[in-house]
Amino acid sequence: MKCPTIGKATKEKIPGVLLTRRFTEALADDIGRYADRTSVLEASRRYNIDYKTALAFEKAYLARKKESAPDVNPTRIGVEEIYLGKMGYRVVVSDLDAGWPIWIGGTNRSQESFEAFFAWLGEEKTKNIRLGVMDMWKPYLAALKKFCPDADVVFDKFHVVAKMSEAMDEVRRSMMSPGFKTTA
Repeated sequence: MKCPTIGKATKEKIPGVLLTRRFTEALADDIGRYADRTSVLEASRRYNIDYKTALAFEKAYLARKKESAPDVNPTRIGVEEIYLGKMGYRVVVSDLDAGWPIWIGGTNRSQESFEAFFAWLGEEKTKNIRLGVMDMWKPYLAALKKFCPDADVVFDKFHVVAKMSEAMDEVRRSMMSPGFKTTA
């Protein structure tokens, strides 16, 4: 449409409508949120839109979500890993006070993979970590002690019980061996 004032074709900005797309900001947010909760493919099917469009909405939604996320400054962390099939393991670090994961990364279950978390967190915030909760994986313990030497370590109950069960089985086996003598 030609503007009578300036004599050129212009686009009028309508609040809540994305000029580059045929979607409102609210709909784009809904699609991005849905893709975040399910998958981009599922969102593209549900809203009957192109996969790339659903992916763009999810990326925009996640970028806005990241901007509004609180600053990460953990004092107590939990360290686990997740197995992603052919992609291997990733280290998952959670802020135990906040109650959610704050970092997922690395390429395996190595010390270097966990050390990447401390590089991401930064030296100043790393100094605030007072407690690490983890399984008895030596590379994780070594990385925590390297960057947070004064932090307390708590091993998760499952691994402590598993190690105790192994020790008890070893004692039982030795007691059942023919050379075992009791003192009574």
